[in-house]
Amino acid sequence: MTPTPVPTIVPDPVQIVLYVPGIESPGLADLFAVDQVFEAGVRARASFPTALFVAFEEAGFEPAWFSYHSSGRYEGESARYTASDTRQSLRVSARALDEQVFDLLTTERVENPGAPDPEIVIVSHSLGGAVAARWAASAQADTLDAVKTIFTFDSPVAGIDGLRGLFGGNASVDLQDPAEIARFEHGSARADFAQVGNEFDAIVPEFFSFTHDPWRTLVTSCTESAISTGHDCSKRRAVETGFVEETLASVPPIWSGATARPGPLPRVLQLTDLAWVDVSDAEITTVERGTVVTLRANSPDMDGLSVFVQIQEIDLFFSERVAVGRMTFSGSTGAAAWTASWVEDDLDGPEFVFSVLGFDSPELKVN
Repeated sequence: MTPTPVPTIVPDPVQIVLYVPGIESPGLADLFAVDQVFEAGVRARASFPTALFVAFEEAGFEPAWFSYHSSGRYEGESARYTASDTRQSLRVSARALDEQVFDLLTTERVENPGAPDPEIVIVSHSLGGAVAARWAASAQADTLDAVKTIFTFDSPVAGIDGLRGLFGGNASVDLQDPAEIARFEHGSARADFAQVGNEFDAIVPEFFSFTHDPWRTLVTSCTESAISTGHDCSKRRAVETGFVEETLASVPPIWSGATARPGPLPRVLQLTDLAWVDVSDAEITTVERGTVVTLRANSPDMDGLSVFVQIQEIDLFFSERVAVGRMTFSGSTGAAAWTASWVEDDLDGPEFVFSVLGFDSPELKVN
């Protein structure tokens, strides 16, 4: 008699939510050279509203706690880091995030062999969202495969202008560096980002809260009090409006495989020989409006990548973004096309540059 086969029971994947708070601004303690020390769990609980923790607990997620200190592994809610750590280069903070996500994955694989990989959701506020986007730009695909969604709340993922008082140290410099901002853009194309911004936020205005093509977005209109900056209430509003619940119930496009994941950006970006060319591949400096022109560039490490570019009009005192697109690399050569347009603002003649990964092209005048 043939025995009845015993069905293999595959357990459900463990669900983990990793909380990534924002920057700790320089304060009075710095005047006395005292560096404030945090525990990861305590600071996360102070940074995110109770309603958000409840929403993830009810959805079956186990909490995890990000530490800005790069130790090589995940150290749990008692991990300690300093206020200065939050103001370090975003490259260093992104490395800490990579170490901790990788260690969470490795631990689950060792403790539960044969079980599906855990499903990780990253929840980030303010600078934490920029750290997550910076990390996603260069993270290995097999690590990103386990990250289902990245929430950003009032995060400067489109950079930030001026030396805003809340930001400090190398993090502030990075948030104004076009090459770093380009990494945020690329990171948001490599993971499924749900981005939230608040039109009343005086710290990170709504304009700076969204990359060019996020998966899901929510614009809130809230303040906590008459003197509030509006920098904290969007986390609560995202729960109240059902945005968090709806996002968790959805299947993101990259994570599900419905959309191909772009490759990682190289650790060092090199872009050379940027030039405008016409249909005959001749370099040009002037063009008639309505003409299709192409920006050409070379890079030794970008084969197969499609990266975000923006077209800016150059005026006497400032630049204004007028269009966005993608540059696709084949071999060592990348190209991005644009239909030349005229932008009338009574300030200067319409001269434009492409900005690609922080590298600017020569100016192109449009007649």
